[in-house]
Parts: sequence; C-alpha cells; structure tokens
Amino acid sequence: MTLKSKLASWKKFDRSVIAGLSPVTPEALEVLMKAVMRGTKILTAGEIHDDIPTIHSIGGKYRRSVKHLGFGCFEGETPHGKFTFDGGGAMTRSHGTAWTYLSADDAVTRDLGYDIRKVKKALEELGG
Repeated sequence: MTLKSKLASWKKFDRSVIAGLSPVTPEALEVLMKAVMRGTKILTAGEIHDDIPTIHSIGGKYRRSVKHLGFGCFEGETPHGKFTFDGGGAMTRSHGTAWTYLSADDAVTRDLGYDIRKVKKALEELGG
C-alpha cells in the first residue's frame, strides 16, 4: 500500500481517532453545541479537541485544589472563588460521549483559562 492510498483510506475514518483523540458522534456534537450556545461551560471525560478542556485538564495551576466531595462531584478553588464539575458515573452521557457542566463564575473561569469561544469553535470544527 502506498502512502497516497493510506492517506486516502484514512479520510474514511474519524480524524480524531487518527490524532489519538476520542471519536465523537454527530448526535453528541449537537448536544454539546446546544449546551455551549446557551452559555453553558462544558468539560468532557476524554480529549475530543485540544481546545475543549477535560475533567482531567481543567484547573491548571489550581488542579491541586480539586477535591472529591463524594457521589462523583469535584470542587476546586481559585483566588476568585470555587468551581465544581462531575466525574465518573455522575457525568452525562450523550451518544457515547461523557461530559459535564463546569460550574464557575466568570472570574473563576478566567482563572482557569476556560474560553467558551474556543470551545464553540472547536465543536464547529469537529462538526465539519
């Protein structure tokens, strides 16, 4: 098989799988996009795009503050306040994609480096 034919065959597969990211169905993308369009901050369980934070990547330098409160609920803190999100079995599942809400006010969101515009653009890119 030539390199050209390999590349042509790869186009038949989800690009996120080739990149080592979790594949996302169009139905899941629609659910996530609707949430983001309402202004909801989202996190996913696995990486689906570099600009969509996961429950494992959120927090940055405040990651050490994240504590498990029980029943799948996690809470962390920045100088401007607290943030919460669900993990594991407490996460929402939409067509094979596990995701959750990030609950944080705007100042905390800025501390975390969460940019909902980047998330929206990333979902648009994934939607093709």
